[in-house]
Amino acid sequence: MSKKETTPEWREYMRLREERPGSFINSPELTIIFDLDEIEKYEKESGRVIGAVYKSPWRIMVVDLVCDAGGRKFAYERILPAVPSGAVVTIPVYEGKLVLIEQFRHALRGKQWAFPRGFAEEGLSFEENAVKELSEELHAEVKSVRVIGSVISDSSLGGDKAAVVLCEIGSFETVKGYEEITSARALTPDELDCMIRDGEITDCFTLSAYLLMKTVK
Repeated sequence: MSKKETTPEWREYMRLREERPGSFINSPELTIIFDLDEIEKYEKESGRVIGAVYKSPWRIMVVDLVCDAGGRKFAYERILPAVPSGAVVTIPVYEGKLVLIEQFRHALRGKQWAFPRGFAEEGLSFEENAVKELSEELHAEVKSVRVIGSVISDSSLGGDKAAVVLCEIGSFETVKGYEEITSARALTPDELDCMIRDGEITDCFTLSAYLLMKTVK
């Protein structure tokens, strides 16, 4: 047994490979290298660590050793969701208007308007997770839910999909302070279009979910 096989990042990496084979499918365009001799050689020469290098309740950061079509080998990092499936972007509809929340986003170090969304949670369907998110973030009375499609936020960083769930709600409120929420608004489609045009909405989940809603009957 090689030294690499005993490391926690490699054991977790191999567990993920077994649990989620679709995330480790190989392709001639970019081949994932699993040979431990090659990996140990690369780690020694580069100082990079290959494997599942970080894990939280929400995300796992994986660093693969890959080889491109030209034979160049390099480390390529990506993010996998801690729970494989169930993430949602909700589109709350209240009396014909679309409800958005304003939150402080740590990665931006600033506020952003967006549709409520949530990570996948073990044992919850897309519909159940949507109801949970709206109950928590808007204290909403959810009357109906319908999955209308899915979106991928950043395919250069991660391949996880979020279901887009159209939700009719009977009430909502601003839940200030919960997950850094500062405000909530119900907007007509025209008002939302104006915010998008004026650069007030930049969240890719919101933009892609809204476009999907416009094209799905």
